[in-house]
Amino acid sequence: MVSAAENPAGRKKTRKNVEIYVTTWCPVCTKLEKFLKKEKIKYKKYDIEKSRECRKKYKKLGGNGGVPLIKVGSEVFLGYNSQAILSAYNR
Repeated sequence: MVSAAENPAGRKKTRKNVEIYVTTWCPVCTKLEKFLKKEKIKYKKYDIEKSRECRKKYKKLGGNGGVPLIKVGSEVFLGYNSQAILSAYNR
């Protein structure tokens, strides 16, 4: 949460949309989802093996076979990095 000192106008900071591109068999994807739920970060989940459309979106974002791929606002991350995700989400 942004304090009044960090946000002098007292306005609530707008959170970014989060999309994750995963597979069902990926243990890192499961870890990512647990992290997002723990942090109460809402996200849209795309299984790249179950949907051709999701796979197309994944590839358009630069995905080349590795999962998870995470999009936070306009930033894209390949692989799970909790600090990078939180930083991008809270900017």
